[in-house]
Amino acid sequence: MLAQTDIPPPMPRSRSFVAPMTSNAIDELGELASDLTSALQNLQEYLKAEGERVQREIVDYAHLNRTALTAIKTIIETTRAPSNGQDGDD
Repeated sequence: MLAQTDIPPPMPRSRSFVAPMTSNAIDELGELASDLTSALQNLQEYLKAEGERVQREIVDYAHLNRTALTAIKTIIETTRAPSNGQDGDD
């Protein structure tokens, strides 16, 4: 019959087996977190640049709109004005 002292305790064996797997998983999680952080920074930069571009487009559109309205007003005023100072009642 085997004495109880002849059987090695299971904890040290399982720790030596689990430790490398845990270490690898932690390393992979660290790399994943780094990749995600980098991707989020890139996305933040892209969204900031797009926001600035859209702002410029809106300013350009507003300027174009004002220019078009001014041109339309000028055309309307020019076509309404009597020619040669006469009102057309001959």
